Amino acid sequence: MKRLHNKPGFAQSALDAINTKVKTLNAEGRLCIISFDEMSLKSNVIYQSNTDELIGLEDLGDGNKTNSLATSAIVFMARGLVENWKQPLAYYLVNESCGSEKVKEKLEDVIKKVEKIGLNVVAVISDIGSNFQKLIREMGITPDKPWFIHNGKKIYYLYDPPHIIKAVRNNLIKYDYHFDGKVASWRDIIALYNIDSKNEYRCCPKLTNQHVFPNGFQKMKVKYATQVLSHSVSAAMLLAVSGNLLPPSATGTAELVSHFDKTFDCLNSSTFKSHKPHNRPMTKDTKHCDCLKEMCLFTKKIEVKNPATGKDVTSNLRCLKALEMTLNGTFLLWQSLQSSYPSIKFLCTRRLNQDPLENFFGCIRQQGGNSDNPTPVQFTRAFRKLFFDNLLSSTTGNCAEDLDSILVGSAASSKGDDQPNSILESNSSMDETHVVQPFNLNDTDYRLPDVEEHLMRTNALTYVAGYLLKKCMQKHRCEACLKCLIHDELDDPSKLLCHFKAYDERKGPFGSLIAPTGHFVQYINNIEQIFVKEFDNSMTKIGVGQLVVNALPEYNVPECTAFPSKYLVKLFVRMRIHYLVKFRNRELAKTTGPFV
Repeated sequence: MKRLHNKPGFAQSALDAINTKVKTLNAEGRLCIISFDEMSLKSNVIYQSNTDELIGLEDLGDGNKTNSLATSAIVFMARGLVENWKQPLAYYLVNESCGSEKVKEKLEDVIKKVEKIGLNVVAVISDIGSNFQKLIREMGITPDKPWFIHNGKKIYYLYDPPHIIKAVRNNLIKYDYHFDGKVASWRDIIALYNIDSKNEYRCCPKLTNQHVFPNGFQKMKVKYATQVLSHSVSAAMLLAVSGNLLPPSATGTAELVSHFDKTFDCLNSSTFKSHKPHNRPMTKDTKHCDCLKEMCLFTKKIEVKNPATGKDVTSNLRCLKALEMTLNGTFLLWQSLQSSYPSIKFLCTRRLNQDPLENFFGCIRQQGGNSDNPTPVQFTRAFRKLFFDNLLSSTTGNCAEDLDSILVGSAASSKGDDQPNSILESNSSMDETHVVQPFNLNDTDYRLPDVEEHLMRTNALTYVAGYLLKKCMQKHRCEACLKCLIHDELDDPSKLLCHFKAYDERKGPFGSLIAPTGHFVQYINNIEQIFVKEFDNSMTKIGVGQLVVNALPEYNVPECTAFPSKYLVKLFVRMRIHYLVKFRNRELAKTTGPFV
């Protein structure tokens, strides 16, 4: 490892190694994007005796070193657009921030070198830093012309969507957004949170103080922005307006939130299994292109004003122009791919961001003992190691951990061959001397976003009842059950959340969601009351879940004996314990006292 290249810039040995890998890729596999960003370093100079030089000074490669201290490193990385690979390419040590002229010079050099070994660069991605903003101005890149020409070929310039969504949220905290005679204000989000957080069943269960009142560090986390600017928050706000809990003006905030939720979905698609249509990959048959154009026009209409002074500050914000350019650039890139590569049937737009580079920075920090700001020598050594350890490696850093695997793994160690796999397969009741079975469900997606975002009291309860019923219908579905349990008419205010949550109203007022009958919702409400009492009595005992299950009545469907009533009770108990613990832990973070 010590003999490997360890200097800023490219090394021929590194290019040769990448070239060997590139030869194994087909034309579509060679399509790539170049992302680049800066990482802050701790100023420190050491003498490296084996090369007889000082490390820690500004170094732009090829012997171009100054006597200024290096305070940051700019890194360039390639990532496959279609194939699942990524590769760090080069780095440079700079003082303060890398100027736009130098960034342009190094970017053009990177593109030239990687294309020489066979890669095909179709886009470049950066955050919305001031030096990168200056770069695009100097290159003549605009929202209407989001590309530059390199060797006669168009290369699209996109901004990192996670950085954009954070900036949009940060500015919404400070300013009001005006559009179409409406106003979106962060005050409406605070008011919604104050109403919803008092309930056991919440319309926005993910929202916490960190989301609504973020500090400096929390403002850096993407999830705190996307979970506020979400479809669930928009639906809950419309519900609150319809119930006169919020003023009618809050519909402007709900509309803005909905637009940005849809926008981020379009720019962050990854799997066809997503329950949100715009969060699925782009194809020639999906509505992503219409959405991108619609959101681009919407973004142009927004005026940002200081609520205290009424001053228009739109021209001072970088994020809206960056968003407009990224929307248009993504649209034009997809059109170009369809024209030049007919074999490409879909595009996962999550590949058009800086996540692999951010993950790479995280790995570098870990190499230095989890240091947020490594020294220049720590950075160079970590870069060298990670470069050759992960040559054209598969991109897995931004994949969420599989919760089902963890649960199965933890349960498997305690099971015997003759024991049931979960409580769903056990018909026995339980006393204190009974062997305790793991309280597992084969269906654990009550933790996933399509459930966790959907828990103001009666509407939330109705939604939860609909979810539980949907899971039961996956076990058994017949005409008697459909007639007795489902009522797809918007004839009750308790169904408004289900209506506002629907993605495709062409299927009815509730889209793909299930609207349960009032009788079924009342049953869920009844067992909720019993649950609260029995959980208090059983929480200190082993087998708490089974003890609560034994105390709950089952739901009987007339004319159908196959309805999975036992499964329904067990699923309800498992879900309720999960949320009770989750919300109580949030409270414990702010105070101390008994658990319940």
